[in-house]
Amino acid sequence: MSQKTALAKKVTQSVSWKQVQIIDKVNGKVLGYNTTGHKDKNGQLTVDTTDAAKSWLPVSSDYPAVTSPDLTSFGYEKVPSFNQQHNQQDAAVVVEKSAKRNVSGGEVDVYYFHANTPQSRTVKVNEVIRYRYKDTGKTAAPDFVAKPLSFTQTGYKDMVTNVVVWNGQWSPAQEFKAVTSPKINGYTPDKSVIQAQRVDHNSPDLEFLVLYSKKAQPTKPTEPTQPTQPTKPTVPTQPTQPTVPTSPTKPTQPTRPTQPTNPVQPTQLTAPTEPQTPKQPNRQLPQTGRKGNMGIVAAVLAAMFAGSLGLGFKKRRN
Repeated sequence: MSQKTALAKKVTQSVSWKQVQIIDKVNGKVLGYNTTGHKDKNGQLTVDTTDAAKSWLPVSSDYPAVTSPDLTSFGYEKVPSFNQQHNQQDAAVVVEKSAKRNVSGGEVDVYYFHANTPQSRTVKVNEVIRYRYKDTGKTAAPDFVAKPLSFTQTGYKDMVTNVVVWNGQWSPAQEFKAVTSPKINGYTPDKSVIQAQRVDHNSPDLEFLVLYSKKAQPTKPTEPTQPTQPTKPTVPTQPTQPTVPTSPTKPTQPTRPTQPTNPVQPTQLTAPTEPQTPKQPNRQLPQTGRKGNMGIVAAVLAAMFAGSLGLGFKKRRN
């Protein structure tokens, strides 16, 4: 408690003292004090002391011990403390205290501390995997439901104020193991494995959907067509006999050229005096005595005759 607040009724204790005086009946003076209650032979109290300070006698005993009240129903610790700063739990009883005359017994404060009770809270994270056919949406396999992972935080509750104070620390993160998708004949899952998932107290619940699609059916090969009968080869025609080449015609004899007429002799020119005209060369052919023009004609005829012979020879070979 930071301030002194009365939680229970104050206990006040009183101690009474008395003084027995011996007084002279004649003059009324105080002769002394009786502290023992002793009397003389005449039955009169005797003087035990003349010191007034020592003559006081307690009527009751010293300050008695007091048990501190139980305030647990109000949320306080059962055992209080004499120390306001530390809950030493040493004030279950205020012990008996000696009383002194004319000296106040003073005040004794007893301090009650708030009781605290341990608190804890738990958060669970779930994982579910659903298996469905893609084309119909119907269940392909039973859902997989993992064991929930729990996370805990501790603290305490003030039993007087009912306020819960959390320590801020949660249990460490945990992991859902990897899950292999079940095999279904004729179908292929879009997720073959749901990988391991690491979660903590702040993680939402996990839900996965695995869709199964039909496997593609292989196309049936077409039946081969019946092979057609090969066409029967045609019989080759009998080769024709090559034609016999015609014999070349016998070349005709060239016509004998007509004799050329004698050329007209040019008139005789008068020779100049200077220079003298050179002599004309003799153009007469040997033996024949004919002029050069006849030689040219004969050469032409010979060439024509040779060509005719060559043409006839070529036709004969073909």
